[in-house]
Amino acid sequence: MSVKTAPGVERPPLADEDRLYDRLAELSSAPRPLASLATALRRGRLSASLMLFGPRGAGKRHAAIRLAQLLDCSAPGPKPSDGPCGGCASCRRTLRGLDTNVRILEPEEDGRGRRRTEITVGQVRALQDSLAFKHEGSRRFLLIDPADRLSLVAQEALLKTIEEPPDGLTVVLSCERPAAMKPTMRSRCQAVACPLPEVAALTTLLEEQGLTTDQARKAAQLSGRDLHRALTFDAEDEADRWLDLARRLYEMLGRRGEGKARDLALELLPPKGRTGADAAEHLEEILGRLELILRDVMVEGALHREGLPVEGAGFSHPDGESARKALAGRLAPGRAARLLDEVATARADLALHVNTKTVLTDLLLKIHRSA
Repeated sequence: MSVKTAPGVERPPLADEDRLYDRLAELSSAPRPLASLATALRRGRLSASLMLFGPRGAGKRHAAIRLAQLLDCSAPGPKPSDGPCGGCASCRRTLRGLDTNVRILEPEEDGRGRRRTEITVGQVRALQDSLAFKHEGSRRFLLIDPADRLSLVAQEALLKTIEEPPDGLTVVLSCERPAAMKPTMRSRCQAVACPLPEVAALTTLLEEQGLTTDQARKAAQLSGRDLHRALTFDAEDEADRWLDLARRLYEMLGRRGEGKARDLALELLPPKGRTGADAAEHLEEILGRLELILRDVMVEGALHREGLPVEGAGFSHPDGESARKALAGRLAPGRAARLLDEVATARADLALHVNTKTVLTDLLLKIHRSA
């Protein structure tokens, strides 16, 4: 997918990943966001302002671009029931980023090649000025991604566009944390949930890409059901890293854990030479791994407390039972749940470029003190 952004930045092509998201939707038995949007469009019930929300890896951006294609699909005859034809000139133009009526608003890059923390009010006002000009065609499409990175002032400025979109304009807000949006913004959008794919569907897809059944299952689970991550990491290596971090957390939950927490924070910092987007990706991997471990511990503890079987619980590490049980013995499910919120806070702080060492140290000390 190569789509022009506002103001004029291009993202790298992701056509293959787009195709895989389509295939993943076919394999899934869960409700498909694009299918519900297509149904609403056919029935004349599609709002001009939409909010696609869901966790990272749920395919929100993919669904939004497919909707942009669908709104201007020029294939003759009936369209597919759940999306655009993908082959007409209009669909190809949109996917390649050549359609000037499709805009994407996202944080700009600074002079050092990394994304800024927020979508600014200046970006919003520049966009609104451009929307005031006449345009060719019957429709325009605006994707704001991630919308939960709009500054509060930018949200206020955007509110009028959300409430009264210009004729022919469809606005889509894509976000992981709807709670970060002002209530007035949320209330004026048609909300569409984008769930993560099922493990079984993602496993089948990864097998189709050449992985063995065991490799595919591990990749699907250890990626947190994130298609992009499952395609780009080594599942065996990730399994070892998961177990190592779980072991370090267990040691940290002991009586002398405060020093271990500080030492671990230093070890988890991005290696020298990894800066900008590369460092951010490293930190996201760490927080994602920590999130999966805490979620497993929370579920393990809750099931044990209620005397329920663990079969079908969907744990992230296929062979992590011993580590999971050991951690659950030191960390109650309620505390693990609260620590998941702390991981989300740490992720938000890192996005704001708060000192990395401080964020990781504070997070690990909170985990230590929760035991």
